[in-house]
Amino acid sequence: MGFIKEKNKKGVAIIWALVAMLVIVLVVTGILMMAQVFNKRENTAVLETQADYYARSGINIISSQITSGELDSMLNDGSSTDINLVVEITDGSEKIPVSIKIERKLASYQLNIQATYTKGNIEANVYGRMVKKADKWDFDGFYVK
Repeated sequence: MGFIKEKNKKGVAIIWALVAMLVIVLVVTGILMMAQVFNKRENTAVLETQADYYARSGINIISSQITSGELDSMLNDGSSTDINLVVEITDGSEKIPVSIKIERKLASYQLNIQATYTKGNIEANVYGRMVKKADKWDFDGFYVK
């Protein structure tokens, strides 16, 4: 009987070694999967922040064009229709298109500007306001809609 028990112990050691290896593989796989999920979340957060900055840049470009008078012919044509434009933001050698919508009311002293940047499933909408003071347009700031 002592001989049989010794033989079973050798088999149990192999099983325990396999179980330990399986546990190690599962732990390492879990850590790698968590790292992949974290990396994807971080990349998405970076892209969302970048999209927000592009949209804000689009509002800054349009507001400076309105302030300088470059868009006076469009703004003073007497209609109350919205103006839709696309501005290009230069990021290194890449040109980034940002859609701009200028909402105006007839005889109003306020312009609401919406800038939208979309790339894949990432989209940023930023809103800005301009007010007319003493026949001059001034940027009134960003706002949340």
